[in-house]
Amino acid sequence: MNELSEEKSTELWLQLRKDSVEFDDLCDARDSIVRIQEPYIIVNELLEAEIKKWDEKISNVFTDHINSKTQ
Repeated sequence: MNELSEEKSTELWLQLRKDSVEFDDLCDARDSIVRIQEPYIIVNELLEAEIKKWDEKISNVFTDHINSKTQ
C-alpha cells in the first residue's frame, strides 16, 4: 500500500465525512470531547508549573536544613 500525501489524506478524510453520516457523527463526538478537555489541559499545565516551583522551594529549604545540620 502506498503512503498518501497529507493533502490527499485530508481530501479523503473530508470526502468520507461528507459521504458517511456515521463517520461524521463519530468525528463530531470526538471533537466535542476535545473541546471540553482543552481548558482542563491548560489548567493542568499551569498547576504542574506551580508544583515545580513549590518543589524547588521545598528542596532548597531541605538542602539548607541538611547543610545546617552537617556543619
